[in-house]
Amino acid sequence: MPKPPEFLLDENVDARLKEFLRKQGFEIISVPKGATDQQVFKLCIQKKAILITNDKDFFNTDLYEVTEKSAIVLLKIHPPSYTKTKTALSNLLKYAEVKKVLGRTIILSETGIEVL
Repeated sequence: MPKPPEFLLDENVDARLKEFLRKQGFEIISVPKGATDQQVFKLCIQKKAILITNDKDFFNTDLYEVTEKSAIVLLKIHPPSYTKTKTALSNLLKYAEVKKVLGRTIILSETGIEVL
């Protein structure tokens, strides 16, 4: 059975989400402090991970085009509180199989999920 994808948490995401996702059975990779967007994206592709970020720069799917084995989840939650973000991620994990997220850029908000 293939290993589930890992989550790559950008440094602008609440660090408490690491433990939440670990409890859901996922492996977590942290972005090195001070990494540029390009370095974060390269790590996402190399690790075949699902990047979770608040960084609006990743909306540019021309610059940041994921592969079939990686994904970007853009958090569009204001204010970006832990509780709201955790609820939105729970909804994503509940209603979308993680393997169906791969190869896509997803906008996750308090009101729903949008696939770019």
